[in-house]
Amino acid sequence: MDLIQFFKEVVKVLKTGNVDYALAGGMIASVYRENERTTNDLDFLIFSGEKTQEVASSIIKKFKKIENKIRLNFILPDMPWFEEALKRAKFNEIDFGFGSVPCLTKEDVVISKLYSLRNDAQRFNDLDELKSIFHAGFDIDIPYICGQMQKMGLPVPDSLKSMAPKSLLLTSKRIRRQSRRNFVKNIDK
Repeated sequence: MDLIQFFKEVVKVLKTGNVDYALAGGMIASVYRENERTTNDLDFLIFSGEKTQEVASSIIKKFKKIENKIRLNFILPDMPWFEEALKRAKFNEIDFGFGSVPCLTKEDVVISKLYSLRNDAQRFNDLDELKSIFHAGFDIDIPYICGQMQKMGLPVPDSLKSMAPKSLLLTSKRIRRQSRRNFVKNIDK
């Protein structure tokens, strides 16, 4: 099964379940990039109340039975901006040729990549996607991204400083300054 057919089948299962979902990861980042990048996995934010983990496991098991080289990943509600990103995705549907799919917005893709890079600043694909999104020249809601960066303490990685929008760099500088202050306060205690 190729990626698009797999994508179509996963969306069909998500649509028939009692699940809120949105396309995330490399597949949607590719839509917002300056030039497309291939991916061998599908990432979705999903929410199904208290049964989210159970639903995610069930869907993954269903698709593991299919001989497939494509990975299926679910991002669960413990991510800090998850709820807001999922709400925004409902108003950001994109047609991939088999119907509309709720997708993370450009801004929420940027936030998700910054979040991943906070945990591992060397994630090449995330760095590359951010560089390409910034180069693509799309209108981006900078105040929203800055607000989320501030809320989650997400600085812009040093390797992106030459291409990130100035407002993101200023927010990043404030975040780093505040982080140093908090560190010093903790030492003094």
